[in-house]
Amino acid sequence: MLPFENMVADYVKETNNHVLYRVTPIFDGNNLLAKGVQIEAKSVEDNGEDILFNVFCYNSQPGVEIDYATGESKQGNASANWNNTSTTAPQNHYILNTNSKKFHNVDCSSAKTIKAESKKEFAGTREEIVAQGYSPCGICKP
Repeated sequence: MLPFENMVADYVKETNNHVLYRVTPIFDGNNLLAKGVQIEAKSVEDNGEDILFNVFCYNSQPGVEIDYATGESKQGNASANWNNTSTTAPQNHYILNTNSKKFHNVDCSSAKTIKAESKKEFAGTREEIVAQGYSPCGICKP
């Protein structure tokens, strides 16, 4: 969920434009906890040209078993994911700005302007770089 929130926040900060933004929790039956949230966003001034998405984010966390019916959670199998299948996310190459804590696609125009002492290359998954505290560039939206 955080990458989408950061994308919208960066866009608003960088452009001073407006975004229609809605987050809707989705429940199964009488469960006390939502199985996830639906996030919708659309940039206003350009009718969705810069920001336009409708995504579902599951309410899950690696290594945590959640009982959605009761709201209880406990430490579980750290290698398990929400659907109990083994998946490997594809590795990507990003350019990091260690000063601003933003990450960029390698061909991003903003990445080309990063000072050498703040510029670092990264090869790995998007999830890994977000977990390290970096947020996506609002221009290239990696």
